[in-house]
Amino acid sequence: MHRILLFLSLVAAACGALAAEATRPAAFVANGTLVSEGLESTWTEAVDPRAGAWRVSVAHPARRYADGADAAGRWHQDVSGALHPFDSAEAKTVAVTEAWLLGFGWLDPDSAVMGPSVVTRERGMDLRRTVATPPGGREATLWFDQTTGHLVRATWRVSFLTVTRDYADYRDTNGAALPYRMETLAKTDSGTEDSRESIRITRYDTPAGPAMAKALARPPLLPGDVTMRNGAKGANTPLLLEGGALLVEASINGSKPMPFILDTGGHAILTETTAKALGIKGQGKGVSTGSGPGSMAITYAPVKSLALGNAELRDQTFLVMPFGFSFADRGEREPIAGILGLEVFERFVVTFDYDRGQLGLVPFDLQKHLPLQGERIPLRFTFDMPVVEGALDGRRGIFGIDTGNSGTLLVFPQWAEREGLAARYRKGYALAGGGGVG
Repeated sequence: MHRILLFLSLVAAACGALAAEATRPAAFVANGTLVSEGLESTWTEAVDPRAGAWRVSVAHPARRYADGADAAGRWHQDVSGALHPFDSAEAKTVAVTEAWLLGFGWLDPDSAVMGPSVVTRERGMDLRRTVATPPGGREATLWFDQTTGHLVRATWRVSFLTVTRDYADYRDTNGAALPYRMETLAKTDSGTEDSRESIRITRYDTPAGPAMAKALARPPLLPGDVTMRNGAKGANTPLLLEGGALLVEASINGSKPMPFILDTGGHAILTETTAKALGIKGQGKGVSTGSGPGSMAITYAPVKSLALGNAELRDQTFLVMPFGFSFADRGEREPIAGILGLEVFERFVVTFDYDRGQLGLVPFDLQKHLPLQGERIPLRFTFDMPVVEGALDGRRGIFGIDTGNSGTLLVFPQWAEREGLAARYRKGYALAGGGGVG
């Protein structure tokens, strides 16, 4: 998990400055730059506080992504260009707080349970700290400057991440004091830095109705980047279960087919060795983390063509990562070239045929009505890994579907402790290692 979701409204930061006013601000669009992972990107945020709708877009030649919410719910457009909802129970809880922040809920003392205020001295300022919890939402801790009333910091939880955002450079803008600089830091429960972002605002605008609606509009579900070669309705590519990992063959920019791990919990990745052999150069300097203490450096690289059999995906963004020898080595067989993930499952109905050793792909946008067999299990999203509801030893919980995990079932200790299972599981065998980053 390497992407921090930009779901906190900028104008939400002006709550202290606007607290004396009973009216809520009109819809607006903020423009500026975002610096993160060694890349400076164009950044745009559109917000309609009254409707509870918003959209954040980040664009750079090496990567593009967006987040937003509207009447249909919370959505995320990942770097592959496809869109999926954030609709897990966790995501919905966070979304309530997002809507409360975006709607300037703190201006209405009855809109949330407000904790007691505590005044502290930090960074040379007297700060008033309070905790706000909107009904059904996640609590957010807010720090206000006692002198100016400006919000200078907010922290909140999203799954295994703690996010801290600092606000500065307030300026009078159309009668309201608004921040023109934000710094965001996200850390995992183990203390590993997940992401660090710096936003600089150049201007705030208040577009008219049609222009505002366009700025808030969610992208299409599918970007239309799939081509089926030779008029095929579907595609097949070799599938191999090896060492607990699912391997498929894919070609990059017209290369010969190479083995990739198929990982529902990941994104398109090339090893540094593969990228170098193909003449592909990454940009930026980021970090990939999971819920554990591990992390790995990443860069971003544009790839013109990803082909699995007769199915081709155009103009994809791949991460380039320095996996070690143990990840790629297959003895005398061709080494693993990388990982394929969510971008495949967002675009195709995927069939695992272990008997024939084939992965079947039928594109959603070319064949919408397919015969379905078996039991349907709803997939939900908090980030980019699909999750399902399940039970372990009679205790219900949320479980990630991660075909990139080559080991056994993983149970997070926090959940085991809460459900009273930790003591039982400690009686098992102690093992070291793991099947993924973090």
